[in-house]
This record gives sequence, C-alpha cells and structure tokens, in this order.
Amino acid sequence: MEDEAMEEPVMEHVDGPEPMDADAPDIQEAPTVAPKPVDPDSSGEHEWVINDFSKRADEKIYSEKFDIGTYIWRMLVFPSGNRAGSNFLSVFLDAPEAQYTPAHLNPKASFKLILVNHLDASKSFVKDTSHTFTEAQNDWGFAQFINVEEVRNPANGFITPDDKLVLKVHIEIQKDDKYAYDSRKETGFVGLKNQGATCYMNSLLQYLYNLHYFRKAVYHMPTQETDEPSKSLPLALQSLFYKLQYSKTPVATKDLTKSFGWGTYDAFMQHDVQELNRVLCEKLEDKMKGTTVERVINDLFEGHTLNYIRCLHVDYQSERKESFMDLQLDVRGCATIADSFLKYCEEEVLSGDNKYNAEGHGLQDAKKGVKFVDLPPVLQLQLKRFEYDMHRDAMVKINDRYEFSDVLDLEPHRAALFAGSSDPSVPARYKLFAVLVHSGGVHGGHYYAFIRPGREQWLRFDDDRVTLESDKAAMEDQFGAEEVGGGGGGYGQGGGLRFNAKHSNAYMLVYIREADWDRVMCAVTAEDIATHVRSRLQREQADKEARHKEKAEAHLYVTLKVATNETFRQQIDGGQVVFDLCDHDALEPGGGLYRVRKHTKFSEFKARLAEERGIPLDRMRFWVWSRRPNSTYRVAAPLKPEEEELQLMDLRHYKDSQQAANPKQRALLDLCLWLELPSGFKTDLTKTLLAKAPDSVLLFIKEYNPWTEKLTYKGHCILPKTAKVGDMVERAFRKTCSFLASPTDTRQVQVVEEIKKEPTLIVKLLDPRSTFDKQEVVDGDICVLQPALAEEEAAALARPTIEAYFEYVRARRLVCFRRLEEPKEEGFVLELTQDSSYDDVARALAGRLGLEPGAEEGALRLRLTTHSAYVNAPARVPVRFRAFSRLSAILQHQGLAHTHSGSGGGAGAPGPNDILYYEVLDMPLEQLEQLKAIKLTWHKEGGDPVSEHLVRLPPESKVEAALAELGKQVGAAAEKRPLRLLEVHSSRIYKVVPGDEAISSLDDSYWRLRAEAVPEEEEAGALGPEDRLLHCYHYHLGKASAGGAASPARGSANNNNSGVSRGGSVGADMDAEQDQGQGQAVAPAAQPLGPAPAPGGAAAQGPVLFGDPLLVRCGPHDTLASVRARVQAKLGASDEALSKWRWSFWSVRTGLTYLGDGDDVGGLLGRALAGGGPTAVDGPYLGMEHDDDKPRRQPNTYRMAYEKAIKIHS
Repeated sequence: MEDEAMEEPVMEHVDGPEPMDADAPDIQEAPTVAPKPVDPDSSGEHEWVINDFSKRADEKIYSEKFDIGTYIWRMLVFPSGNRAGSNFLSVFLDAPEAQYTPAHLNPKASFKLILVNHLDASKSFVKDTSHTFTEAQNDWGFAQFINVEEVRNPANGFITPDDKLVLKVHIEIQKDDKYAYDSRKETGFVGLKNQGATCYMNSLLQYLYNLHYFRKAVYHMPTQETDEPSKSLPLALQSLFYKLQYSKTPVATKDLTKSFGWGTYDAFMQHDVQELNRVLCEKLEDKMKGTTVERVINDLFEGHTLNYIRCLHVDYQSERKESFMDLQLDVRGCATIADSFLKYCEEEVLSGDNKYNAEGHGLQDAKKGVKFVDLPPVLQLQLKRFEYDMHRDAMVKINDRYEFSDVLDLEPHRAALFAGSSDPSVPARYKLFAVLVHSGGVHGGHYYAFIRPGREQWLRFDDDRVTLESDKAAMEDQFGAEEVGGGGGGYGQGGGLRFNAKHSNAYMLVYIREADWDRVMCAVTAEDIATHVRSRLQREQADKEARHKEKAEAHLYVTLKVATNETFRQQIDGGQVVFDLCDHDALEPGGGLYRVRKHTKFSEFKARLAEERGIPLDRMRFWVWSRRPNSTYRVAAPLKPEEEELQLMDLRHYKDSQQAANPKQRALLDLCLWLELPSGFKTDLTKTLLAKAPDSVLLFIKEYNPWTEKLTYKGHCILPKTAKVGDMVERAFRKTCSFLASPTDTRQVQVVEEIKKEPTLIVKLLDPRSTFDKQEVVDGDICVLQPALAEEEAAALARPTIEAYFEYVRARRLVCFRRLEEPKEEGFVLELTQDSSYDDVARALAGRLGLEPGAEEGALRLRLTTHSAYVNAPARVPVRFRAFSRLSAILQHQGLAHTHSGSGGGAGAPGPNDILYYEVLDMPLEQLEQLKAIKLTWHKEGGDPVSEHLVRLPPESKVEAALAELGKQVGAAAEKRPLRLLEVHSSRIYKVVPGDEAISSLDDSYWRLRAEAVPEEEEAGALGPEDRLLHCYHYHLGKASAGGAASPARGSANNNNSGVSRGGSVGADMDAEQDQGQGQAVAPAAQPLGPAPAPGGAAAQGPVLFGDPLLVRCGPHDTLASVRARVQAKLGASDEALSKWRWSFWSVRTGLTYLGDGDDVGGLLGRALAGGGPTAVDGPYLGMEHDDDKPRRQPNTYRMAYEKAIKIHS
C-alpha cells in the first residue's frame, strides 16, 4: 500500500481523559481478574467492532482503549473522512498518553491497520507505517485509508449483513537499544552499576566473581542471620555475587562499599584496580581465618620466588625465598610478555662501588637476581603502564605496544626463569582468562574488563553493560598502540612498521594454568551459599523484580489514595498529622492505597471496594480533593454519577496540580479521594448518607484540649450555609467536646477555622453570631473546637489556643544527636524548636547526656558538628561557639532547606538532614577556640614513634612552650630533658623548628611534627664550634631485575620493597609515608638523592626513602666509622645488620658518593655547607642504603596523582 496518503488527522484533539485498557478492573489488594500480561516481544493485536457503521457516517469514532507493549492505545475512525468533501475512510492509531509521557519514553511503533473482509480474510485491506508518538503528534495513520464506496459495497465484504465494520491493528514496539539492551538475555551475565567513579572496582569484582573457585569460597564464608550486608563484608560480597549470578538487571554495589566503611565521597574517588585487589584480598584472607576456606586466597594466587646474591670470586651465596600474590611486569623496553618475564629474571652485576658486602669475605663482585620457585594456579600480572618521569617531574602513562598471547607458555624459558628447586612436573603453561583495561591518562580514565568465563567466548564488562566480543577486541586491540604502516608519523620499536599511541590498553592480565582450569572454574550453584543467606537473597531478589515490574508498568495504573474519617482519626489522634486532615503518602496497601489499571471504570472499582469492605453501595460517596490557591489540599466536591461511569484515566483533571506540574510525574496518575460514610461523627452503616444540597457546606471538625495539648478528629458534618455558627455549636458541636466537664458545662465553645500553615500560619476565630456563608466557609473547610478561657486560665497554660499550639508545632524540630567518634550509630532524638538558641540546644543536650556538674556548665564543654547530606557524614568543620543564634540556622548552614517532619507537621521523625554530631570536651569550647591545637608525635632517640599527643596553647605561644606542655603529657621520658621539634615529611627532615618560633606557624595537617629528647652530646652546650647535626636517611635502590616486582604475600615478614618502577619513587614514598600515618605524596624536592651509578651496565632504580630519619652529631674530622657508631647506638642495630648496609653521602655540590669506614664525613659535610650552604630542603645528608624489612603493605608505585590510599575499614 502507498504511504503518501499517511498524515496526521485534521481534527480537534479531545481534552481530558487519558486512554485506558479495556480489561476488567485490577485492584491489587484483592484481584479477581488478572491484568493482561505484557507481551514479552512488545507486540500485539487488537480487534475493534463498530456497530451500526452506516448510521454513523458523520461521527468521529474512538475505540475502547487497550494496551500493547506497556503503552495504551486507541483507534480513531472518520467514516466519511476527516476533511470536508472527502470520500475516503480515515483510520488512525492514537496514543493518548503520549502528551503526558517524557520525551525519552515516547512510544515508537510499527503498526498495521487492517480492514477485515468477513467474506474472505485473505482479501482484508491492510496499510502499515511507523511513527514515534509524541505530545505534538500523538496520533498517526491514513486520512485516505480506503474509498468509502469500496467499503459500503456489500460485494467487497467489509461490512457485515448486520452493519458491523471490523478493524484490527497489529502493533510492534520498536525499542531503543540504549534502553532496551538486556545483558542477561544477550550474554547470560549482568553488569554492575557505577556509583560515580567505581569502574575500577566493578572491573575487579567481575573478574573475581567469574573466578568460580573464588566465588565458591566467598559463598562458604560463615555469616550470621542477624548480619546486615552494609555492615558485614562477607555478607555484602555474598549478596553481590548471588545477584550477579541470578539477577536480571545490573547490580548495585552500595551495600558492599558501605561494608568497606566508605561514604559518598569515596565512591567518587578514583583508585587503582591492582591496589584494591590487594587490599580486598588482604581483608578477605583475614576474615577467612579459622574457617573452611582459610587458605583459598593463597591457594589461588600465591607463588614464590628465590632472591639470590652469588659472589663471583669466593664461595658465598645468599638466598631468600619470598611469596607474591601478583607480579609487576615492565612494559617499557619489552615488546611481549615473554620479554617481560626474561627481564624480570635478568641478573644484575654488583661490582665497583656497588660491590656486595659478603659476610666473612668483605666487599665482593657478585650477581644478584631472582628465579621462580613456583607459580600460582591463577597468575595475576600487573603491567607497569604508569611510571615517574624524572625529566618531566611527573607521572606518565606508558602507551607502548605490548603484545600478550592467548596461551602463555613459559616452559621454553624454564632454565632462565625457574630456580633449581622448582618442580618441573608442574607445567608453566597458562590460558588467558581476563584482560583489565585502562582507558585514559595519568590524571583520569575509565576501567573495564574482558573476561572469558568459558574457554572461548570473550565478554566485555563495562559497568552495567555486558557484551559479546571477539578475540581481536579482547587481545590485539588492547596491545596499546595502533599499527599505521611504514614511513612517517608515530613511533615504533624498529624499522618498517610504525605505531601510534593508544590510550586504551591492557593494564592487568590474568592467566589460569591450563592444568588447573577445570578446578578453578568449578561449578557454583545456589546450594553453595548458606540457607539463611540464600533465603534472604531470594526474597530480596523477588522484591526487586516486583519493584522493577511495578516501575516499568507504573504508567498503566492509577494510584488511588482513599481516605475515610477513620483515616483522619488515626493520623490526627496519633499525632502523625496536625495541620490539614491526612498525609496521603502514609497510606498503605490494604489501608487506603490501591493500584488499579487505568482502563477500569470508576464504578467497577467502587463495587470492588464495597464488596471488600462490606459497605452497601448506596452508603458510599466519593469526594475528590483539590489544590486551593493558598496551596492547601482540601476535599472539594463529590463525584457525579456520570463521572463514576468513566474510566479512571478520564478523571485525570482531578489529579493534584502539583504533581501535574512536575515533569517527572506527568505520566503518572495519582487520584486522592475521600470516602464519605454515614453518619458524620460516628460511622453507622444502618443510616443513610447526609444530604448534600447546593446551599449546604461540608465541614471537618477537630477538637483542641489546651490542658492536655491534645488535638483530636471528631468527624464531618453537612450544614446549611445560612446557619449561624453559634447555633451549630449548641445544636451539633457541644455534645462532641471532650474538654467540657459534663453535658451541663456552660463554658463557651469557640470555632476556629484552620486556613493555612505556610508560609505563615493563618487561622480565623469564627463569629458565633454570623452565618457560615458570610464568613466565607466553603466545602472542605476544617474547623477546630476549643474552649473559651478566662485571662487567668490562659496565662497558666503554655499553649491555651489552637493558634498557639499550631505555632509551637510549626517551630518544633526533632533533631538526632550522634557521637562524632561514632557517626554511624543511631543516636537519640531531642525535641527542640527552630528558634532554640545555641545555648538552648547545648543545655538540652548536656541534660540528656547527664554531664557533670550540671547542664549549664556541661553545655559549655560541648562542640557540635553538622551533617553533610552530600557525603552522608559529619561536615569537615565544627560549629563554632555561639556562631548561630537559632537552631534553624545551625541545621541549614550546609545549604539544605528544611522540610517539616511528617506531612501535616506531625511528630513524625527527624528530617534526613536534622542530625547533629557532638563531642564532650575537656575544657569549655569558648576557651578551646582561643587556643591552637597541634598534634605532636613523640619519638624515642632511634627515631621510632612512641605516642601521639594533642597540645593546646594560645596561638602566640612559642614552640618551647608546646614542648614543655608535651613533656608533662609524656612523663618521665621527657621530664627535665631538653626537647626539640622537627618537621618531617616523606621520611625526610625538612626543618628543626627553633624554640622561639610561634606555634601559629606550625601546620600539622601537612607536616608530621616530631618531638624528641635531645641527646646529651647534641645539646647546644656540648657541640663544638664546627660540629654539625647531620641528617641521616634510610633508602633503598629498588630494582625490578632483583625480583622486586613481585608483590609479597600478605603476612610475609620479609618484604624486600621491590617492584618500584625506574624513576618511580614518588608512588613508593607516598605509600611508605602512609604506613607512618602521613598519607601525602612526596614533592619533587623531597627526592634530591641522585641515582646511583649503574654497575655492570645495568640501569639502577631511583632511590626511595623510607622509615624514620634521624640526626647525629658530626665533627669536622669524623669518619664514617665514628658517625656510624653514633647511628648504631641510636638505632640499637646489631653489627650483623649494619654489615649489610651501604653508606653514602649526598650534597648538591658533590652528588652521590659511596663511603668506606675511613672516609672523611666531617670534611664532606663542611665543604657542602661552606659559604652558607643550601637549605634544609636540599641540604646534604648521610644515606643508609638497605632493604626496608619492616612488615607493611607492598607499595603501589603506579598510583596516580589524584588517588589516595584505599582502605577497607570493616
């Protein structure tokens, strides 16, 4: 058929009612007819029979409404065409809800319009087209569908003998791939939602989840039925893995990150995937101890290396066996993964100034290297894509082309890679399992993963999307550079082919030993997880799927919120509501909340509700609510009989105007109704409904008792508008008042109209001599009955009138208080007012805490901190003493507006941001704020930290006063001894702070302020005129070929600090300092130590400072031997330990010089300082080169500049 006749009909669009399904009503609380299921293929057909067609030539005819593919439709026919003088039948498909639907949800459909031939179905007339139904074009079809004469000709079979015309429509929804892609359906897997910058975590979790043996071990970790996923790491990981295994939609990771102890801020902080892998496995390994899966982490990932040093000319060899969990392989200078392994095990020659000090043999030429003793079943390879560029003084990403293979076979290189003690029967042949990719640069990027759960098909896991990928996409495309042919442009690793850098490349590779593949990729079923955990997760999964289905089909339903007098009584008498009548959002299914298909007629819903509640139909009257000009939401008018015969969607004009104005809620339809039952003040179904005449008014009555400050709901009444208020009090209201002592009590009863509460409270005392209409009382108004009080009676009461009570409730603020040191605890709630002063708040809190000697004095020792909703944690800066005059200002100083707790201003609960954290100080806050608080670390003479102390002094105080205060806190170790203060950063002393310097210049947020006792020989009176205090620093020269790239196993006591990239000392120093509590990256000035000569032609690793520096006295004629003796005395080190150290001297003038025992250190120091010398930042120092054998986490040398260390606190 030709489509050129297709056009939008020229017609006036019908306002008001929305389309509805033609099925039976579906009230979810007690359905008898199940709703028509949504077609899983988003397609369907509807047939429409038009009766008496020949008699309706001049009409515009709509079909009943029907739903296909979660959209509501109807057909539209003009029997004589939609234009004057037309002789064609016009047929259109209409999507009446498109005008309320957000643009990205507008239905796009292909459809066929079929005129059925009742004589021969094969000769039915068909036209088809496609259209996106929008607010501007919500109908589409054919103005010239078929000539009317052809239709009316009986021989053509389009009109039945009883004058019926049958039209069909077949609709296929065309889904947008952006929204319709189903990872589970397409791949069998689902993705993980990104919380902000958690792509690195998602990639790692997908890799670990798809490692079946690991997943099985996580399932077998013991958990308790009372555990919460957000507070238990094992349960959170079990829950996440279970959902990845069985969920149909992407899985959220918030419970897992909460179990880490992370807040919103952490979710937006980028980290390194390898570091998270190590920290997470450390934590899991710790939690697996003592369980059936205790050594699973080690069984999967742990391998061993043999580090050796072999002397060339004497019979001496030193060996040390170490474990690793992953290997760091060089990319720079290596074309393939095999090259990296060979470079990893390359020997280094120690000769010349770099000779090895062999025990019993002195300095000897030697070879240093590493061999593999065994490799793990799962081989994790970290590619060194990031390194520190000393020329640029910055971290850079290495995008060189680096090839890796589907099968990693190290057997041909066994002699070069493996130690003699290795087991040759264990094959070193591996199959590639996962490729974790980093796309971007050093300052940011995106992680995703290619994983092969089976042996063949690759999948790409990119946050919430999982797709099938080719071998080329997973491997060759991630080599790191693109081939661009020979000749100009690009760069290459040889002649001929040239390559351009690609910023998306492999960052971590995971191989599984072929012989262990079946064991590692074992079957994992739901039975592997504990029954109580499985039951809980199955319930959660079912609830989630139900919520998802409900959300997807929300636009097909009307939400009916039906309140009754009993609803008002429960909410008002219970204190949930004070202003107005009802909090519609508090209604629950079965208690007034119903979801009903939009096509349902209201009369059908009414009948079902009558049957469900046992109420005769003639005893029910439904009223609609309306938003008034003053923004109050009140009962407005009863539904008319003809409106009750409409479909629910045709009542859209009664939708709350506030919801209708919200673009996000335009497609939804919530209708609020009040169900009136007989009679007004006490329901009695044996009576009839109160008559509602045009000259009558509907009022809702509350009562306020000022002695008990209790507000109650009494009921409703329908009164003549011309009735006087006073008459109605005597005839109807007085007998309902519970505050009257007896029926004969003559106290006057006042009637107060409740008009509005925001932005200002307005109530009106009605004149008892005036009529309701003269006082502008209308249907739905609320009146409050209160006793008239004598002046002395009112003075004795806190809130003698309803107006005073309303003002109190409006100002009431429920605040949750929590201890600052335990910000996640539930805390307790205090009732305050918005106008409470700072002192009022502090006194109330002190009274609740029972602070001694009393609330007045205790309040002065409290410090408050507000809640930051952006990170769901305490704000960084506490509230200063009396900085805010009112509680409302304190709670809003984060820039968040306050909304009253509970709809209608009821008691409710604290608002989401009405949280204050408190500290109990050891002195008044006002006094504390006049002092400067500095954190000092007390060290013993050898440099090791002992304790941390907080010293508070006036800011104009001197450093010597701070040290004196510290001495009092430390006690005997510091009493009556001279002390000094050092500014330390990244294992380097930057300044010995003079005693007369003001403490206001100290910054303990950047420097580690180290205090120590001054040894007697270093005191000012003991130093000679030419004596100096020499800075002594620990350092090592990391070298990848020495086996350093191996990551030590958790718990290993012998950490050789290897794995630092060439020139990559920044990352290592940063990590070393974090282990000491600083956690800040080294500035370039902190690394003045130049690179050592490269003995034997091998490139030496840049020096890396670690540990605690120290000061020693150095005279003008001191040799290394005398200085070393002083160092040894301070450190308490053994002769054996020091015999393995190498000593050097560095200065700007001399560079690096290795020293022997007789070398003149005093002379070197004097010459370096001649003429004033350089500053402390780049001043000379004695270098102590040795391994950092303190047990600590292996440093991640590739952490980018914007990253901080990952911590899991659970």
